[in-house]
Amino acid sequence: EGNPTTASRVALGERLFTDKRLSSDKSMACSTCHSPQRAFANTLTTAKGVGGREIPRNVPTLVNVGYRRTIFWDGRKKSLEDMSLGAVEHPAIIGMSPGELTEQLESIPEYVELFQKEFGKPPTAQTFALALAAYQRSLVRHDTPFDRFARGDQNAISESAHRGYIVFRDKANCITCHSGPDFADG
Repeated sequence: EGNPTTASRVALGERLFTDKRLSSDKSMACSTCHSPQRAFANTLTTAKGVGGREIPRNVPTLVNVGYRRTIFWDGRKKSLEDMSLGAVEHPAIIGMSPGELTEQLESIPEYVELFQKEFGKPPTAQTFALALAAYQRSLVRHDTPFDRFARGDQNAISESAHRGYIVFRDKANCITCHSGPDFADG
């Protein structure tokens, strides 16, 4: 509510998501950690942010994140917009104040034009969060091999994956917390 998804807003959010100029040291983009090639996550046990600073958690996938009622394992963020603003201020993620991000966005002529077109005003940290959230809500997958398996296609996943699922569901009991269509209980 209050952040309609439009093709132009999603496109702006995708551009912001991949732009390293929007981190305090110009070395990181959202996509650096939330890699599209790795289901919008990465393979590190703990995340590394700007300046190589370690973040004491892994990088969760953003696939289907728009369906979640809360964000992060402890539910500390109530929306993708809140999460995006939190990333701006986190010293190891984007590492800027909202004012510094606004200044950086305003220094890039293409963003001034795109934000003016989309929001009718120059860029701000708040409109940055709206565009980024719109893009993240577009990261939806509903036809993975496991989705097909869950719908009854026993051949959609490998024998090894099927055995792993049985361990996940039964012996390891991971499904107690990692349940639902995207293995998150919210």
